[in-house]
Amino acid sequence: MNKTILIALLILAIVIIFSGVVFLYLNLGELPLADINFNLEKEEKEISYEVSLKEDTLRNDNYEISFKKIESNSLGGETVNSFIENEIKDFKDKANSKVPNLRENNFEHKYIMDIG
Repeated sequence: MNKTILIALLILAIVIIFSGVVFLYLNLGELPLADINFNLEKEEKEISYEVSLKEDTLRNDNYEISFKKIESNSLGGETVNSFIENEIKDFKDKANSKVPNLRENNFEHKYIMDIG
């Protein structure tokens, strides 16, 4: 009798699994899975803001630097401007220390940097 119950339970389990697969296929088969919204992706919202730029140029015999700074009250203005100022300082230091030595070897050009 135990063998009969075991076989019956096995057949019942197979029928339940088969029914579940058929049910899922019939119900989900009509809709591509891409159409189901699981809310896994965040909606992207466009952020718009105006940024005022101030163009400037610094030059001497050793370098020419063209750059744009962002108005400091703009989003991220202080951070970006601080970065630009550091890059300009490094560039000026390198140009002023290297170009005069290069000129001794007939180097006729300035170092040029453009930060846009």
